[in-house]
Parts: sequence; C-alpha cells; structure tokens
Amino acid sequence: MNDLQRVITSLEKRNEPCVMATVVHTEGSTYRRAGARMVIFRDSSSEGAISGGCLESDVIENSTSVFDNGVPKLLRYDALSDDDDPIFGLGMGCNGITTVFLERLSGKDDIFCQTVRSFFNNRQSGVIATVYDIEPQNALPNSPLLDGHLLDGNRLFLLSGDEANDNFGEPPLAERLRENVWNAALPLLSGGKPQQLTVDDEQARISLVLEPVQPLQELLVWGAGYDAIPLAHYASMLGWRVTIADHRPAYLSEERFGENARLMRTRRETIQETAQNLASKDIHRNTAVVIMTHNLALDAAALQAALGSEAGYIGLLGPKPRLTKILTLLREQGFAPTKAALQRLHSPIGLDIGSETAEEVALSIVSEIQAVMNTRSAGFLTKRKQGKIHE
Repeated sequence: MNDLQRVITSLEKRNEPCVMATVVHTEGSTYRRAGARMVIFRDSSSEGAISGGCLESDVIENSTSVFDNGVPKLLRYDALSDDDDPIFGLGMGCNGITTVFLERLSGKDDIFCQTVRSFFNNRQSGVIATVYDIEPQNALPNSPLLDGHLLDGNRLFLLSGDEANDNFGEPPLAERLRENVWNAALPLLSGGKPQQLTVDDEQARISLVLEPVQPLQELLVWGAGYDAIPLAHYASMLGWRVTIADHRPAYLSEERFGENARLMRTRRETIQETAQNLASKDIHRNTAVVIMTHNLALDAAALQAALGSEAGYIGLLGPKPRLTKILTLLREQGFAPTKAALQRLHSPIGLDIGSETAEEVALSIVSEIQAVMNTRSAGFLTKRKQGKIHE
C-alpha cells in the first residue's frame, strides 16, 4: 500500500480531522524519501511512517499545535550535525537530513483526499504540487500577497496536460507561481520520483514538492485454484487492486480471497471473448496479469488476450515446455504474438528464490511483479553498486 493510499484508507475508516506529516525534502542518506507520509489523530494514534521509527514520536508531539491552530509546521531533522542528542544528532545513524511538513486535514472529504481519491478511482495520472515554505524577500511579511492568499500548504493539482486546480488565489505572485509549477509538473504526468521546485520571485522564495500520482497497481489472476489464494493475499497486503477470474463458482468466494478482491465468474465456453472484453476495458499499463488456470486451452485464451492488451506485466505459470505448447496452440489458431508483446511475458513465472509451496511461489511472483513495474533487476541490495537504494 503506498502512502497516499494509506492516508485515504485511514480517513475512510476514521472520518475525523487529522494531521498529515509529509517528507518534503531529504539530503544524504535517509530511511524514507520525499512523499513518505503518516497521519496522526487527536488521540495520538497514527498510520504510516516517515522514517525507520526514530522521528515519529516527535512528529506526533509537534502535531498538537497544528491540531489546535490549523497553522502548518515545518520540521527539520538533521543527523549530519555534531549535536550529541541521541534523537536529532548522530544517534539516528542515517547520515541525512529529513524535512517534514505538518498540515491539518478535515477528514475524508478534505479537498486533498477528494482529489487523490478521484485520481485512484478514475485510474488517472496526476501531479500534486505542495507549497511547504515561503520566504518573503522584497514583500513585507504581512503583505496580503503572502497572508491569506498564498500560504504554506497551498496546492496545485495537475489533472492532465491542460487541466489543473489550485488554491493559490489571484494576486500576481500566485499567477507567476502557477505558471512555474505547471511547466515543472507536466513532465511528471507520466511518472517518476517526487521533485523539488524552488521559485525565486522578487517578492518571495517559494519551496514546493511535486509528487507524481499514478494509477494504483492492479492484479488480474486467471484461475482461482489453491495457489491463487496466497497470491491474492500478498497483493492485497501491498494495496493492489485484485481481480480473480474463473469459470468455477465454488472457487470464487469471499472466504477464500477476502472482501477486497473482485471475483469474476467466466464461462468456460466463452473465455476467449470474456478475456478479450476484459483486456480492452480493464487492463492498463499498471495491470499485472497472472495466468494459472492449469488448463492449456484456457491458459492460451487468457494469454492471447493479455498479449494484446497494455498490461505492464504478463506471467504464465508452468515450465518452458508448457509455454511452448501454448504458443504453438495459439499459432495454430492464427494468433502470432509480436516480439514486443512476448518481452512482457514471464514464464516460468517468478523470481528464483527456491520456491516450493504455494505461498513461496506467490511470494516470488509478487516480488517479480514489483521489480518489473519499478524497472528493477531484483538483485541483492548488498551487491548494488549505487549508493542509495531508493535510486
């Protein structure tokens, strides 16, 4: 489950005011990078994490004033300093600086939550640009340009290449900021990492963090056998949207797959048509398709539809000789997948971690999907040559 999902899910369960803490900037080595979030409620309970556990208690303590007066707060935790304090000095052990922005949200209907929820529900890409620091330069600190119009916590939501919403107001400074943010955010619509943006205006120096929002990861599993159960379970734990398709109604039950999985009954005789219809409507580049019906003909039908879709990952359970049989069957039926389509196909499926049981196989499949979707090699971190594991 990503951090934005966690915020929305938490507020759906507890529709009450909260303080959202967001990592807006990091320097050096830190446990979490920009975009990490946690939400804090009035009773000091929280969801999520912004560090490895060393900052959360102080953030919760600092949230009290934000609850009381609604004024955002910026916290800077410096583990590079020479301070001997075990929390804010070298005792953190991560050799980095973490800047955290605290702001109050009204509940699940806060404009922030409404917009993010809309991104997710509509499978829409977007960018969230958040103002987290304003340093007046040639304008007086109490200038109306900065007080009541453009404040810490103001946002621009870029919805598409030509549509955006913001609460920057209408003064000239806001207009100039809006143009700068729009131009910087456009390249992030297709994804990427959170980016810093500093706008130096004659009246103020404005710091923002730009966060790309992508459609949620989805998993479509063809086949509801016993080996699909742990696969659905692991994917649900990660916050993926899970769909299980099978022609056997007895296998499609909430008891087996949980209340969050979408269960779709197919007809064995029309699985080809069903698979193609599903592929044309419900499969996009953030969808992983796993085929495990344990039937050659059914696997072939599902594979044909998947290869013709935009799925970012396609996995087929079984050894290489079985894949050869299925591809031969498809060619006999007049379907010849392109080389580009076959590059998305993973068979045998999963990472080589010595899996034997259904749970171990599911773990290897979910791990491979995660690596492919994040364009990672899935190697050992201890052998990684780059300095930072988040890059």
